[in-house]
Amino acid sequence: MTSTSQCFRPLDFVPNLTARFLRTEGGTRGPGTKAIGRPRPSKYKSRRNPLPIVISIPSSNNGVDPPAFQQHALLREPPPHQSGPTCILRRDPRPARAAHLPGRARVHLGYTGTHFDETAAHLEGFSRPIWALSALLAGGGTYAGTERWTRGFASGTDPTHEEFWGDMRSKDQRMVECSAIGFAIAVAREGLWDPLPAEAKANLEKWLGGMNDKEMPNTNWLWFRVFANLGLTRVGSSYYDETRMKADMDHLDTFYIGDGWSRDGPEGVVQLDYYSSSFAIQFAQLAYSKLAQDTDPERCEEYRNRARQFALDFVHYFDEEGRAIPFGRSMTYRFAMSSFWGVLAFADVEPPAPLTWGAIKGLQLRNLRFWARQAGAYAGDGTLTLGFVYPNHNILENYNSPGSPYWCCKSFVTLALRETHPFWAAEEEPFPAALLNTVKALKHPLHIATNLGGHTYILSSGQQCSYPVKQSASKYGRLAYSSAFGYSVPSGNLTLEELAADNA
Repeated sequence: MTSTSQCFRPLDFVPNLTARFLRTEGGTRGPGTKAIGRPRPSKYKSRRNPLPIVISIPSSNNGVDPPAFQQHALLREPPPHQSGPTCILRRDPRPARAAHLPGRARVHLGYTGTHFDETAAHLEGFSRPIWALSALLAGGGTYAGTERWTRGFASGTDPTHEEFWGDMRSKDQRMVECSAIGFAIAVAREGLWDPLPAEAKANLEKWLGGMNDKEMPNTNWLWFRVFANLGLTRVGSSYYDETRMKADMDHLDTFYIGDGWSRDGPEGVVQLDYYSSSFAIQFAQLAYSKLAQDTDPERCEEYRNRARQFALDFVHYFDEEGRAIPFGRSMTYRFAMSSFWGVLAFADVEPPAPLTWGAIKGLQLRNLRFWARQAGAYAGDGTLTLGFVYPNHNILENYNSPGSPYWCCKSFVTLALRETHPFWAAEEEPFPAALLNTVKALKHPLHIATNLGGHTYILSSGQQCSYPVKQSASKYGRLAYSSAFGYSVPSGNLTLEELAADNA
C-alpha cells in the first residue's frame, strides 16, 4: 500500500465537500508520491457554505463521464445561488440509483466475501450514508431522495418483505448498522421517522429492540446498542430498555484509562486505534453527550471533559496538509478519521488551547479536501472503492463489504449545525503553529508523535489488536507510521519487496 488519500461517495448519496471547502491550491498528488513539504496557509474564510452534500457525481447525457470529470467535479465552485448555508444536492448518476434494490432496503455495490451474510452487506450499503443524510436533515437541509430511505426502513424491517434484513442474532453485523439508524431517528425524527406508516414504525421499533437481549462483543460494539436505544427512547418506544442501556454505558466507561483515552475493550487490551477516536468511542461519547444531556448530564459532562483532553493528543495524528496518519485496522473508512473534529463541534465542546474553532474547522475540512482530491478512491461509476488510496483488497479486513467505506459519512455530522455555530462562523485557520516542530510522548497509545521538518509521523511500540485481523503486524506492529505514506502490508514472503518495509 502506498501514500494516503481517498474520497468517497455514498451510493446514491455521497456527502462531499464542494464549493470553496474543496478548492485547493496547487495540483493533485498521485498515490505513492512523497509530499512532505509544508502547504501554504489556507486563505478561505468560509461562511458556513455547509459541507454541501453532493449526491454522487453528475452524469453526462449518456450517463458516462470522463475520468477527469469524475475526479474533479467535486472541486468546482457551485453557482452563486447555491452558495451560502444551503446544501447542494445534485442528482445521482444512474449506477448509484440502480444500487438500491426495488424495495429500497438493500444497496448492492458489488461482490466480495465477508465473514457475514450478503443481506448484512446490503444493509451496510443502505445504512451508512444515513450518518450524513440524518445530519443534513437535522441541520435544516433537504434531500429529494430521502423517501428511498424511509421506504427502505419499511421494507427492511417487514418480515414478509423479500428485502427483510433478517432478525438479529448474537454478535451480528446487523448490530453495527443499528448505530446509524438509532442516531438518525434521534436527530432527524421529522424527516426519517414521522413519514413512516404505523406498521413500519412498529416493525422498526421491534427490529432495533431485537438486539437488547443478544450477546455483543466486549468492545466498542456496545455503543451500537446504546444508539439503538437512544433512537427508541426519542420516539417513546416500548422496546427501549433503560436497564440494558445503563449497563452498557457503565461497562463502556470501564474502558477509560485516562487523559481522554479509552481502549477498545476490557483491561488487558492494548488497542487504541481510530476506534478509540473517530471511528467509534470518542465519536459515540460526544454524540451521546449532545443527545442525552437532559437525562444523563453528569456522564455527558465527563465525556466532554475527556474530549478536551483527547483533542490535545489526537491533533498530533494530523499534518498541515490535512492528512491523518494511517494506523490500525479499517483504513478503508478513509476520512472517517477526521470525524472527531466534526462531532466535537456537534457536541458544543469548547476547544482547549492552543486549539480554536478556526483550528478545529481547518483540521476537519483540510482532511476532507485532501480526500476529495484523490482519484483512486472512486470506481468508474463514482462509488467508493475498497482500499485506501486506491483499490487494494490486501489491506482489508474480513468484515469489509463494498458498503463498508461509507462509514466515512460520520464526518458530515457538522451538517447538523446551523450557520451561526462557532464551527461555521469561525475563519478557517491553518495547523496550530505552536504544535509544529514538536515531539510529544503519548503514553496511553504508546506512541511518540513527531512533527519535524514538515514530516508528521508516530513511533509506535506495544500496541496489538486483541483479535485476529489480516496483516495485523503491519497495521499495529511497525516502528513508524507517517501521514505522507500508507503503511505497507506484505503481499508474499519470498522477497524483501513482498515482505514490505516500514512506511516512514
